[in-house]
Amino acid sequence: MLEGLPDDFDEAFIECERLQRPDGKTEMKITHQFKLNADSAYETFSPADDLYPTQCIEMVLTKENWKKARLTFNPRKATFSWE
Repeated sequence: MLEGLPDDFDEAFIECERLQRPDGKTEMKITHQFKLNADSAYETFSPADDLYPTQCIEMVLTKENWKKARLTFNPRKATFSWE
């Protein structure tokens, strides 16, 4: 997941939001952002493989009724939350 990010960054996240389309299909909105330091604004980054983290999130939440999930991380730790 660190590919596509600068070597030194403060925080990054991948957020997946499930949206129900009028035709009954589910659409996935995926956001990848990072901050260089604690005071910077978030910027978009493009990971080498943007589908793999999304598939992992979907697998972890298979039996959950979720709308939004977020994996927040830095080079030392990661947290995962959903609603």
